[in-house]
Amino acid sequence: TEEYLDACIDSAQKMNAGAQKYNTLLAADVKKLTDESQELMLAHEEVSGKKMALLLQVQKVQALQKEAEDNLKVARKELELQQGVLKKEKDQNPERLARLQDQVNQLEKEADFMAEQTKQLADLNSRLAGAAT
Repeated sequence: TEEYLDACIDSAQKMNAGAQKYNTLLAADVKKLTDESQELMLAHEEVSGKKMALLLQVQKVQALQKEAEDNLKVARKELELQQGVLKKEKDQNPERLARLQDQVNQLEKEADFMAEQTKQLADLNSRLAGAAT
């Protein structure tokens, strides 16, 4: 029904808005942690006191990585649900279906970006873990 599609569109729009906001914050956090980590890794061998800071940085990166992975799971689940709606409701109002498809397309982009940021955090975590030992 049109009300159902409207509700799905609204849900997808809210998820997209949240994902976009989160991705903006996530990208800034990833950049900040990467920059800080690079600085700490360079200083690691020179100053023994930096080892503790480096270990704390590992914890920060791991925490953000877990958060990003959790948010990615939510975004992918929403994407899966909305794609199911598109298939199930394919004979409904074409305008609403097009609007929902637009939201699904945007959510795919946001989830892909979130996945890339999550991968960068995993790579950073590996590099930090090696430097901290």
